[in-house]
Amino acid sequence: MQNSKKILIIDDDRAFMEEMLGRFREEKDIKVFSAGNGEEGFELVKNEKPDAVLLDLIMPKLDGIGFLKKLRSDLDEDMSETPVFIVTQQSDAKRVAETARYNIKGYFIKNASTFDQVISKIRQMK
Repeated sequence: MQNSKKILIIDDDRAFMEEMLGRFREEKDIKVFSAGNGEEGFELVKNEKPDAVLLDLIMPKLDGIGFLKKLRSDLDEDMSETPVFIVTQQSDAKRVAETARYNIKGYFIKNASTFDQVISKIRQMK
């Protein structure tokens, strides 16, 4: 049996969030929790120390790029190295390139990516 993983989903899209939370709850070896914006998400990363973050780019208060900047500049090395997967509707090359500067582990388009692809990438993490 694989070790249990803690996954944080940061997204303000309620329908998408509910779908993802429901699907993750079917996975016995994954604990999932969520935040509706980057500020809430950053606090949860500090407090919960997730194994990975699924991050939307367009959100209120602190957007995905702002979250990545803040996370990667944090003085706590464990926190700043948290694996981040982008799950968004933003598909233009400029956005993909912009996120790549922050050492993301994957970029998924919400309408084109399947839950199984996201799960597969998370399971590949060591």
